[in-house]
Amino acid sequence: MCIGILRSGLVIAVISCLAASDNQAAPLFERLYVQNQVLPGASALPGFNAVDTARDNGNRSLVTAPNGNFVVTVNTDPTQGNAGFVGTFYHFGSTDQGITPTALRRESTIAGQEQETFSSNGIDNAGNITYTATIKNPSAPPTRFGSLWENDTLIFRHGDAITTGPLAGNFFASASGAYRSPTGISNWISSYSDTSLGASTGSALFRSTTNFDVLLKSGDMIGTEGTIVSESGAILANIRWSDSGNNYITEVDLEAGFTATEDLLVINGQPATTPSGAVIRKGNAVSAIDGGLSGETWDLSGLYDINNTGDFIFSAFNDGVVNDSVLALNGAIIHRENEVVDGVSLSGQVQGVAINDIGDIAYVWNDTLFINDQVIAGLGTLVDTNADGVGDTPITNQALGQIEITNLPAAGGDLPVVYLGLDVGGLTSQIRLIPAFADFDDDDDIDGRDFLIWQRGYGTGTSRAEGDANWDGLVDESDLAIWQARYGQTAPGGTLSGVLVRVPEPTSLSIILVALVCLGIYRGQLHATLQI
Repeated sequence: MCIGILRSGLVIAVISCLAASDNQAAPLFERLYVQNQVLPGASALPGFNAVDTARDNGNRSLVTAPNGNFVVTVNTDPTQGNAGFVGTFYHFGSTDQGITPTALRRESTIAGQEQETFSSNGIDNAGNITYTATIKNPSAPPTRFGSLWENDTLIFRHGDAITTGPLAGNFFASASGAYRSPTGISNWISSYSDTSLGASTGSALFRSTTNFDVLLKSGDMIGTEGTIVSESGAILANIRWSDSGNNYITEVDLEAGFTATEDLLVINGQPATTPSGAVIRKGNAVSAIDGGLSGETWDLSGLYDINNTGDFIFSAFNDGVVNDSVLALNGAIIHRENEVVDGVSLSGQVQGVAINDIGDIAYVWNDTLFINDQVIAGLGTLVDTNADGVGDTPITNQALGQIEITNLPAAGGDLPVVYLGLDVGGLTSQIRLIPAFADFDDDDDIDGRDFLIWQRGYGTGTSRAEGDANWDGLVDESDLAIWQARYGQTAPGGTLSGVLVRVPEPTSLSIILVALVCLGIYRGQLHATLQI
């Protein structure tokens, strides 16, 4: 198929003559950053130091917004974990729907507050970030405070009064579990005290930095199971939210100290249950109806996720049985240690779990990534580390278990975009399945056909199938720019047949874009002629 852009009989540019492959291409992971290298974009941030080389953050802190924005915390010191204060902390991610991953923020001194670490974080569809940070106390003791921020605005620090909402009159004693909804509402977990810098008297899940609303707190009755204890950490900071921000899942502590039945899985403030109606709580029996074995009891692992429809996935290392590591979907055990799934024996414990709104499930088990029970990657899988569209460096460790799944389509097959934190070539890295972006017709290449889809959808389309390359719900000039930048790319493993007439150099593509502007494309007045 040859495409020429015409006006008054003048051929501005011949794009290509391509025949798409009928075969699905293999998925390919791209590396976003790598240990011991400077983060892309870091040198443009205030305070950048040339010694700032990246290491992974060592925990699951990468979060995505529904439109493809994402953020993760990265420490620059290659020898320290995030528990210490050595090195410099960055936020790395994207505020343009995942198109240009870059360093977003570097720890700094803002309004007299000296940041030392970043920890939990969330990002919205507009690219704004809510996060927690440790800051120095110039008049110690204590030497450091926990704090909550929205972009460069300090919301509160340890010892500040809770000024409104159900807990007004108390004082913040910590900050963790930060999350930001797609529309920009902050959520977080804080312990609180009845005096400034006093001992913690409870924990709460807060919503809104304006109203300080409380979704869950110490003393709340959870179904008929009991009340959340008045201890710091009574609500687990590893809280997971659905894409819309309407559903959340976490664990709460119902008994003081360490006991056999203290941990309860909670969804939106109520006990999570199995298909048989049984409550998912540490020490509770797992019935045969729900996939349990004789004598088996729940022992939660802290790995779980939930989607907009309320479907949830979690792992557990149960008591009373030999094959004790299990994976459960909506409360029913679907896989158990030593089963074989897609040719891989599920040995050891589950390392990461995730679910999206389409119903895709992803999990890491035995250093292998599964999506919908199909092996997608494992030790030895090649990752594209030099952005040439070809895998070149093997995965050497997936034990970190960081995983995030999106609703967005990946290039080269019917898979969603997923993010993983793991070792590639022996270096800790953040990788993802390459997003489809401007491949509007899902034929595994970005060519003139995709341009014609964009043209038809310009000004009226709302989906990727209509030309929305950046998933913002609009088909406009920004989508054309993405098509231009990625024109000629094929999905990993994809092939093209037919005769290639001409693949423009970057300067030629710029000429094409200028020509399109001259033709009135930004006013929706482009005329195109299709020659077959």
